[in-house]
Amino acid sequence: SSYNQDMQALRLIKRSLWIASLLFVTKVVAGALSGSLGVLASAIDSLTDIFSSAVNYVSWQIADSPADKSYPYGRVKAEALAGLFQGCFIGVSACALLAEAVRRYIAGAQLESSSLGIAVMAFSLGLSIYHSRNLKRAADESGSTIMRSETLHYLTDVLSNLGVLVALGLVSYTRNVTWDLGIAAIT
Repeated sequence: SSYNQDMQALRLIKRSLWIASLLFVTKVVAGALSGSLGVLASAIDSLTDIFSSAVNYVSWQIADSPADKSYPYGRVKAEALAGLFQGCFIGVSACALLAEAVRRYIAGAQLESSSLGIAVMAFSLGLSIYHSRNLKRAADESGSTIMRSETLHYLTDVLSNLGVLVALGLVSYTRNVTWDLGIAAIT
């Protein structure tokens, strides 16, 4: 039923908030301890996930409100505005990360340790794969733009987590920090 799909979607969005919060804290600690800008970039991505999921949660509730005199066709446009707002936030974050990657490259920054970053990114990758599968199933069932947005940002997290993981593996193998800075710049 539609009510059950709505409740499942809201539970999954709440779960997204908890998962993104856990990954944000874990990645900030690992990024700070390892000196990895790639892991810190991924932490910023997790922060945008928290923000996006919060916006999606509120937007879902607004969009699901019934029509009334002020809004005779309902509030479904809230979904589109949420998507626009998220896109702007992600764009600003990307510019800041690119600037930091260039700054670190010029300064000749080095990593303290890549093994902690590798462990955290492997954990993040596994959790993102698991959660994105659940989100996709709910998005397919509901047809909701918000659930598709939630699914998409977790699917992109799978790719970005994998990218950071591979970059840290290459740093560990080659001892060349450029891999870390490069992935941070494009994550």
